[in-house]
Amino acid sequence: MADFEYNITGCLDKYGDVDEALKWFNRAEKELTDREYIQLVDTTIGDKYLSDERFSRVYSTFKNKRLKLYGREGVKAMLITDI
Repeated sequence: MADFEYNITGCLDKYGDVDEALKWFNRAEKELTDREYIQLVDTTIGDKYLSDERFSRVYSTFKNKRLKLYGREGVKAMLITDI
């Protein structure tokens, strides 16, 4: 997972290349477990790119995987503890 994180943050922070970062997210989605993918999204883009329309599919997948993995009550609990 470290390679995905390194490549995505490099694309975004060093080169500002969102399209390449999205390619890495697509690849990560196929190769990582749901839990690893959720962690990757949290650590690489978190809230920083939340308003960027280009990440809407990444966030949609992220939310679905998180909901599937933790359930509705678990996600609510995580959101409450994040505050």
